[in-house]
Amino acid sequence: FHQPTSISLKHDKKLVAVGMAEPRMVEFYSIDEKTTYEDGVKTKVSVSFLKKSDERLHKTNMKHMFLDFEGKFYVTGSDEEDTTIKAWSLSGENLASFSTSQLKNHHILRSEDGRFLAVAAWTSDVMIVELKTNKDGSLKSLGKAMALKGHRKGIIDVNFNPTNDKVVTLSKDQTIKLWNIDVRYEMSEDPKCLETININDHEELKVLIDATATRLGLLSVNSRDLILMTHHSNIFIFDVQKNKVIDTIVNAHSEGSQIYKLAFKEHKGKP
Repeated sequence: FHQPTSISLKHDKKLVAVGMAEPRMVEFYSIDEKTTYEDGVKTKVSVSFLKKSDERLHKTNMKHMFLDFEGKFYVTGSDEEDTTIKAWSLSGENLASFSTSQLKNHHILRSEDGRFLAVAAWTSDVMIVELKTNKDGSLKSLGKAMALKGHRKGIIDVNFNPTNDKVVTLSKDQTIKLWNIDVRYEMSEDPKCLETININDHEELKVLIDATATRLGLLSVNSRDLILMTHHSNIFIFDVQKNKVIDTIVNAHSEGSQIYKLAFKEHKGKP
C-alpha cells in the first residue's frame, strides 16, 4: 500500500530490499528459485516477505536506498531537506550517518562496485562519499572521499562510468563536466576535470537548459567517452572526443514519460 521509490538486490539475488518514500521505511523479501505450483500454474521463482525496518528513517520522504551487495547493511537518503545519508544493519541498528551539509540533495547515485556514493545537491560542489568495509563485508565507515569543484551553480545530476574511475555531472550553470576520480584522494589529491561541455554550443542539447529532471549515463568504449542524457522519454548520446551528439533515441519509453535512470550491461563482451 506504500509507494516504492528504490529497489536493491544482494549479489546472489536471494535477498531484495525495497525502499518506500512514505512511511520512509525498507521492506525485505527473500527470493527462492525452487519450482512451486499455485492454482495449477508452475512458478520457478517465489518471493516471500521477510521483515520491514522501523518507519521514519528520515525526516523527509526517503528516495534512495542501496543494499550492500553482500547483504550486510543498507544505505538510505532523501532528496529533500534531510541531507543526512544513513547506513543501517539489517537488524535496524544505525551504523553510521553522514551529512552532506547542503540545503537540499537532488539525487544520490552509487558506483558500480558499491564503494562510492555521488550526491547531486543544491550547491555547486559534488560530494563523493565512500563506504569502507571490513574484510567480512561489514561497514567500517561512511564519510567524504572527495569533492568535485568547478561548477558555478547547483548540480542537477551525476553518475559514474561502469569502471568507477570517471564521473559526469550536469549543473544549472548549463555545463556538463567529465571528471577523472581515479586519484589518490587519501593523500588529498584532487579529482581532475577532463572536459567541460557548454549546452548552449550544441543545438540538440538546448532543451536541457531548463530541464531539472535530466538523468546522466557515462560509458567509455575504445578510449571514447560517451555521455548519455535524458530529456523526458528521449536519450541523447554525446561523444566527448568528437564534441557532438552522435545519436538520439526518440521515445525510448512511451512519449511524454520521464526516464529516471540509465544503466549499462555487457552483452557478448560489449557494453
